[in-house]
Amino acid sequence: MFGYPQGTMESSTNNLQDPNPDDPLVPEIAHMYKTDKSKYEATARSWTQKYAMG
Repeated sequence: MFGYPQGTMESSTNNLQDPNPDDPLVPEIAHMYKTDKSKYEATARSWTQKYAMG
């Protein structure tokens, strides 16, 4: 699909649906997720609106 192996897309989707802060891609984001969930959620909403929705 679009030149990406299906496993890569599936893995990305799984990470978005069920993040694992104990095995993070970006440690700073995982730290925020674990220590200030409301700030994490607000930042995620803001970045989604800014970068994914234009």
